[in-house]
Amino acid sequence: SERIVEDLAWSGIHFDEGYGCDHQPHGPYLQSERLPIYHKWIQNMIENGYAYHCFCSPERLSQLREEQRAKKQNKIMYDGCCKNIPLEEALDRVD
Repeated sequence: SERIVEDLAWSGIHFDEGYGCDHQPHGPYLQSERLPIYHKWIQNMIENGYAYHCFCSPERLSQLREEQRAKKQNKIMYDGCCKNIPLEEALDRVD
């Protein structure tokens, strides 16, 4: 990220907030430093039914993709297998 800031400055692009500036009202700006923010919103989405935990193995997901490719489906996508697991049960499985 420091290299990006240097390259932008070299090319004449200057910014008034963000990484590398003293003025950072909306930080943190590095994605790796935003993990607690993402966790908060993911938890909110799960608690309100907008997202859910998936417990499918990588093998099952791979098999699902292969089956969809074999059927020449236009969209390769998750089938929602874990969507109807009750929240309480999912939380127990996560812990």
